[in-house]
Amino acid sequence: MYALLVVCIGFVFFRAETMAQGCFWVRKMFTGFGWNAGAMSFALQQMTPVFLVTLAGALIACCPVKKLISEKKWYGPVAYVCSLAGLVICILSLASGTYNPFIYFRF
Repeated sequence: MYALLVVCIGFVFFRAETMAQGCFWVRKMFTGFGWNAGAMSFALQQMTPVFLVTLAGALIACCPVKKLISEKKWYGPVAYVCSLAGLVICILSLASGTYNPFIYFRF
C-alpha cells in the first residue's frame, strides 16, 4: 500500500506543470468527496459500454474460474484468440484517438 501511494502521488507531481498544481491535485485526491448532482453526472458519464464490459470481465477474472476451465481442451486456443483480440483492440484504440496513456508521450 505504501509503494502504491508513493507511486500515485509521484505520478501526480510528474504530470503537474507547477508545484502548486500538483499540491492542488493531491489535495483533491484525498479530500472533498461528495455525491452532489455534478459528481453523480460525471460518474454516470464514465459508465460506457467499454467500461461495463471490462468491469464484467475483471469480475469474472478475479474469481477462481481458471481452475475450473483450464483443464478443458478448448481453453488454450480460446485464451490465445482472446489475448490477440485484446491486443488488436488496444492498438486500434490508441491509433484512432488523440489520448495516449504512455507516461513519456508529453516529451
